[in-house]
Formats: sequence, C-alpha cells, structure tokens
Amino acid sequence: MANLGRLYALMGVPIDALLMALGELRRLAEINYRPLAPAQDSKTLDEAIKELINNIERYRVTSC
Repeated sequence: MANLGRLYALMGVPIDALLMALGELRRLAEINYRPLAPAQDSKTLDEAIKELINNIERYRVTSC
C-alpha cells in the first residue's frame, strides 16, 4: 500500500480529486453504514479508508 500514491501519480490520476472522493466516501460510510453495521465493522471500514487517504497524501507531500 505504500506505493499506491506513487502508482496513482505515475498513472496521472488527479490526486486531489481522488482524495476528495475518498473523504466523501468516508463521510457517507459513517452516516449510512455505521447505524446498520456492528461497531467493529464500521470502525474497520473507517480505518481502511483513512489508511488509504493517508498513504496517498504521504506520497503527494513527499513528491513536491
């Protein structure tokens, strides 16, 4: 996962738009999934999205 941000950059993925979409996914998952899922499942999903965002942001910051 550490190379994910680098891969996206090499592929020309618009990183800012991707981060915005992932942030929105995280927000909507909390609103819509949390009430329906067991607490641990909701927490795991949130942590996975957060980790993805952090890895992509880390590469963006170090590549400038």
